[in-house]
Amino acid sequence: MTRLARRSPAASIWLRHALAAHLDALAEVALDVAMETGDPAGLVLAKALEESATDERVETLYGLFGGDGRYSESVPLREVALVVTTKKVALQRDRAALPPDALRPELAGALNNLSISLADLGRREEALAAIDEAAKLYRDLAASRPDAFRPNLATSLNNLSVRLGHLGRREEALAAIEEAVELRRELAASRPDAFKPDLATSLNNLSNCLGDLGRREEALAAIDEAAKLHRELAASRPDAFRPVLAMSLNNLSNRLSDLGRREEALAGAKEAVRILTPHFKGHPEAFREWMKIAVGTYAELVEQPGSADDPDLDAILRTLEPGNSTGTSEEAGRQRR
Repeated sequence: MTRLARRSPAASIWLRHALAAHLDALAEVALDVAMETGDPAGLVLAKALEESATDERVETLYGLFGGDGRYSESVPLREVALVVTTKKVALQRDRAALPPDALRPELAGALNNLSISLADLGRREEALAAIDEAAKLYRDLAASRPDAFRPNLATSLNNLSVRLGHLGRREEALAAIEEAVELRRELAASRPDAFKPDLATSLNNLSNCLGDLGRREEALAAIDEAAKLHRELAASRPDAFRPVLAMSLNNLSNRLSDLGRREEALAGAKEAVRILTPHFKGHPEAFREWMKIAVGTYAELVEQPGSADDPDLDAILRTLEPGNSTGTSEEAGRQRR
């Protein structure tokens, strides 16, 4: 069905009419089709949902995006995610306006997710407004129920920092991430198994903010702590945390390079590529962008990017054209609530 729509404008119109007439029956099937084949299925589904989705359908799809990372991370579904989260926020605003205000947490979570969807589509100012509102709601909630909502406040502050950084508001981004780190450090002290991963994420982002402001030694200290935490986590849960460890090591390499410590930087970059390589080979599309970043960092640190002393690294360098993708990774809390 979608393959026909890709080839023919008339078929695309037919697809729109089919979804409009049978949206409840076809919406979930269309999600999977759009992920498999790309546009225009995602765009057509987004338009149909925008025009005629019932509240029940919005709730169902919102739950799917929250429960399955395949949907929330899918590029062809970004417009669908935006429509669904926008409608979910509108529903929650109406509900939260009525006493009692027990539904405010769900509104804050929906605003967090709306910010993610807007950012994915490059709408940075709107993404900032949404996460700023979410953070304010969570701050109010945490003031009355700290045990329940401090973790959510920390996540929203982490994401607020990323959004501010994208708009060049570096001092504000630093203030937000410093508060997130402080909260997550307290949480990890009492419940390390639950909150050490979040602390490592925010330390990574703290390092990015400090680096952006030229505070290189502090940036190095933050990412060094993040890498140590990720190494501990990867030792006990390698499948979950070795890829994240690789990106921490990549960022650590960049900070060492900033300070002229080239040999240490090269060792970190090489370890990052080695760790990430089996994950990339097993799931190339899932790890392609991270692999490009790691290989790009490594390539910048060797005199001749195509002549690494490891055959596996040589092959990856040739495959990914590393010079086109260098940098540090940032980590926004993308969990759908």
